[in-house]
Amino acid sequence: VDNYPNPFTQSTTIRFNTAGGYTLIQIMNTLGQVIATPVDKEFATAGNYTVVWDAANLANGVYYARFQNGQVQQVRTMMKVR
Repeated sequence: VDNYPNPFTQSTTIRFNTAGGYTLIQIMNTLGQVIATPVDKEFATAGNYTVVWDAANLANGVYYARFQNGQVQQVRTMMKVR
């Protein structure tokens, strides 16, 4: 999982590769609180996907994208700036 642009100002596109099946992407703040869930669904087909996360109403700072698909779990750092 990764995102572009990073750092971003208003929104960022999250790219991920799923093996199919249940896939979850959660956005967390620095306190570990889940503030958004851009992906929470079953994928019938494995492949590369993208989702746009709109963070225009959030404060500048560091956020984390947590990706989970089967046994695979990844966390990536994202930076929101002015």
